[in-house]
Amino acid sequence: MQLDLKDKKILYQLDLDSRSSANKIAKTVGLSKDAVNYRINNLIKNGIIKNFYTVLNTPQLGFMHFNTLFRFRTISKEIKKKFIDYCINNKRVIWCVSCYGSWDFGVSFLAKNLEDYNLFIQDVLNNFGEEIHEKVVSLIVDSPTYSRDYLINKTAGKEFVYKTSGDNKIDETENKILKLISQNANLNVVQIASKLDLSVDVVRYRINQLIEKNIIQGFRINIDTEKIGYLYYKLLFTLKDLSHDREVQFKEYSKRNPNIIQFIKYIGKWEIQLELEVESESDLFKIIEEIRNNFGDIIQTYEILKLKEEKLNYYPF
Repeated sequence: MQLDLKDKKILYQLDLDSRSSANKIAKTVGLSKDAVNYRINNLIKNGIIKNFYTVLNTPQLGFMHFNTLFRFRTISKEIKKKFIDYCINNKRVIWCVSCYGSWDFGVSFLAKNLEDYNLFIQDVLNNFGEEIHEKVVSLIVDSPTYSRDYLINKTAGKEFVYKTSGDNKIDETENKILKLISQNANLNVVQIASKLDLSVDVVRYRINQLIEKNIIQGFRINIDTEKIGYLYYKLLFTLKDLSHDREVQFKEYSKRNPNIIQFIKYIGKWEIQLELEVESESDLFKIIEEIRNNFGDIIQTYEILKLKEEKLNYYPF
């Protein structure tokens, strides 16, 4: 589907806040409310907007965030489907991608502790041990996500931050709300109240409390980037002599680059990973060249993976 500038502006506004009203978006993009609703419905109908989701600060809920890359011995359609279905149905897998490159799958898993994560790995090996050739585990330390500024040729837009700030437990009412809006962030408070048999005032108050407690980081849309002509990549860097100042500079560069959508710091084989959405391989290599020219003193090696997202759910329980 060919998008015009108005479509891109609508996508950008929904990516900043997918709970924004059509009336609010209309004022920003210069269209009528009805025209905005028509275009949003068209974007959904054509599969460009896959769903509206809630961005959660999972460390604030007491979870460690592990990322594991898997390389299989063979990768038939049957094995691939079986593993993807396993990840989709696993109630602690937050993110799963198919990879094209030196790895076959990337999986992010939420664990309360190392023993919890080990149980997950053991279950994976019980189900796929004969097929798995190699795996590499990393623990996410920091992973700010950035708005899709390339849609409107902007730099340094909104940042979604993940970090703990005190003990913030949730009760059963908040749990129900998070379960519902994790993949349906566009539901309004009246619809949420009706589905959960709660009052509108309670729903509105609880959502605001979850935001104030730094649990909800924001509301976004899941875009099928291939349908708008963009490719999804991950760059994995092993570094040397990484000082605090150089790390801050690397992160700031990533935030300003409109095609970089996430900066991830790990404890593991690769210290820094970047996720990008670009129009072509040529654009990707231009960014890599720029990174190497600016940060060649700290880059030891790097790998490139092309990704296809299979699952994204911050609250998969």
